[in-house]
Amino acid sequence: MNVLQYKETHCSNLPQHKNLENLCSEINGDALLYSMFRFNTPAVPCPFKGSYVFSYSRGHGECAYPESTVDSCTDDSHLLLRFQACADVIGSESRTEELVCLATWKEGSTRYLVGKLEHRVAKADEDKFRCFVYEQTEDGNGYLVAQSGDATCDGLFTPLEGSRTMRLMKANHPHSRCHYPSWFTEFRHWRGLDGRLAYDISHKNGSYRVSNATTGDVVMRVVCTEVTHAVYSSLAPPSTTAPSAGGVYAQYVVHVTYGCNSGYTCLRIHKRAPHVVELQMKKHLSPLATEACMGINFDMNQSEIVTLTTQSYGSLECPLAGIYSLEGNSRHLSRLISLETEEHWPCVGSTTLTSGCSAVDKMELLQECAAEKKAKSFQCRGSWEENGTSYVIATAVGTRKHLCLAYTESDRILHFSGSSEACLRNIQVGREGPIAINGTSKGFCPTTDAAPHTTPYSDVLLCLLIAIGVLFSFR
Repeated sequence: MNVLQYKETHCSNLPQHKNLENLCSEINGDALLYSMFRFNTPAVPCPFKGSYVFSYSRGHGECAYPESTVDSCTDDSHLLLRFQACADVIGSESRTEELVCLATWKEGSTRYLVGKLEHRVAKADEDKFRCFVYEQTEDGNGYLVAQSGDATCDGLFTPLEGSRTMRLMKANHPHSRCHYPSWFTEFRHWRGLDGRLAYDISHKNGSYRVSNATTGDVVMRVVCTEVTHAVYSSLAPPSTTAPSAGGVYAQYVVHVTYGCNSGYTCLRIHKRAPHVVELQMKKHLSPLATEACMGINFDMNQSEIVTLTTQSYGSLECPLAGIYSLEGNSRHLSRLISLETEEHWPCVGSTTLTSGCSAVDKMELLQECAAEKKAKSFQCRGSWEENGTSYVIATAVGTRKHLCLAYTESDRILHFSGSSEACLRNIQVGREGPIAINGTSKGFCPTTDAAPHTTPYSDVLLCLLIAIGVLFSFR
């Protein structure tokens, strides 16, 4: 309970007032109502969610243009109000206020909200706590709101009268007509490579939220507003696909909210494999949607790219096939086996990578040290090629730990750099990165168990060719 309200009598020494019931009967219905607001209390969800435009008045005329805006923060107990100044309205000014909602209740047909306003003018708590009366408009697309002039709810009975009144209308975001590609929304739940952040797509396929995978706290919301460009393949629906040597991606203008900051930016979603996508987002937020993707050059800047994998595991054939003898710094070899950046053990011995041998989707590491052997198995989740560098996402078997390996192979020499946090770009592969290792090919797999088997169709075709050859030999 964050708000207490009470009425009181005057002090009395009269004998008849020694009885509590008699004393309280002296309180009139129109007696002053006092409010007490609790300090350091958990906030509550605000009654207004999403984005609104609004006009406001301080009693000297309505300031309606330019429109002021209010947006929900990632924490739904916070709202950000951006007031605009109107040249012809006394008392209007450009300022930003953050409202923290502390309590809501209903008294008869009147709904109340108590909140704390943070802005540059407010210094003392008396300047920050305010009471609001609000009412939804008849069309359901907005709210009428009245605000108290001090840290009480005194004299606040209607949303049309107050120290400051506001008329909120739902912002006209075209996100209802914008949807992310089917190869992204096919899986509702994605995780960052290191597993720290969860990416959850809304049921309408037009937005996703980013949250802390451990606590569930929302970090960011990303709402699709417009498709600006797409390069497609035959694997995706006709509305979002067309062949391209540069891979499959779709580009959008999106409305981003993180904390109480919000604005428009450009998002590109790359399809890397059925269970792997990469999000590339410009950090700069624009107040206007029309400027978000204007003049954008999407080079593969490491700081702007996030690699995601699905929570529902699926595997694909590993791009490497054969046996490799690995060489490198012992600390890097330890990281490759343990996937822990701080773990290190000195090893005098050999490290071998076997890929696609026991199964086409498996990579296996064996480190034979003088004192002991260490082994790690990985399952390949997906792979792609980019600017002459190949990438493969691998998951340590029996864990949720992922590794992105960037590699090149030439003349039987393998160079690769790996990370459990990101797919590394703009580096010297085999020399830079948390894991930088080189290897030499020792040949193909010793058995053909993992090799692709000929299909029945291939067998029939082979028999047919043999039969034709035999037939011609008799002529």
